[in-house]
Amino acid sequence: MNEHLQLSEEIMKKSLQEDEKIFEKEKLHVCTYEDCNSVFQTQAEWEEHARMHAVQRPFGCRYCDKAFKTSGDLSKHSAIHN
Repeated sequence: MNEHLQLSEEIMKKSLQEDEKIFEKEKLHVCTYEDCNSVFQTQAEWEEHARMHAVQRPFGCRYCDKAFKTSGDLSKHSAIHN
């Protein structure tokens, strides 16, 4: 009986550890900006989204004075200079 109890405890521990690993993988990044309920799988996605709410425009055009919130927007803009 005691061996059975130990085996059950080991199985439960392993199951709990597996559940914790799944939870870690599934952590979501939630935008905390007022009235924005966006959720992202990765920190990088969340950071790019957060720039949409910010005033910062860290991606400056090398051909003119315009600046953009994302590198993708800068890339689209740069096409007009080519």
